[in-house]
Amino acid sequence: RASVVVAAGPRLAGKSTKASTRVLIDGEADGYEKEDALHLSISLDDVALDSHIRAALAEDDRASFDLFAPAGRVRAFCDVVKERGKGKRAINHMRLTCEDVSLTFRNFPYRLTRVTGDIEFLEKEILAKNIVGWHGGTRFRILGAITDLGSGAGFDMTIEAAPVVLDEELRVAFEPEM
Repeated sequence: RASVVVAAGPRLAGKSTKASTRVLIDGEADGYEKEDALHLSISLDDVALDSHIRAALAEDDRASFDLFAPAGRVRAFCDVVKERGKGKRAINHMRLTCEDVSLTFRNFPYRLTRVTGDIEFLEKEILAKNIVGWHGGTRFRILGAITDLGSGAGFDMTIEAAPVVLDEELRVAFEPEM
């Protein structure tokens, strides 16, 4: 994979030839030792939600990715903050802006397409902010949080749908596993 990186002061910008993703990194670091402080803002435009992205994720993050089986392209914004000091760990805050994504929640197999809106990944929860998607002619609006991201995840979500088509596909999605 060839990449072009341009450095201008504290800012790095680049473009990979593997895909059309544009990367911008801005921030500062006290140094290169693990005790040093780090503050970075990273933005990525036109990121494909594919097997390459999935493979790059940590194991827990792959489990979250698999929970929704996303496909399409997003814009991603990530802030990485690590305060100076021994044993301090970096805190990541990421936001994905969906522009034309599809996804299916594993426990409710009802594929949404043309998904737009923001998804924020915090340390212990995922926030859905004005997610709008479609299943056939039904428009869904989703907002709320997924907490306790382990296997016993908790949900505090509001889901609005209209017009709801009562068909076999919806009946199967409501099977007892839910």
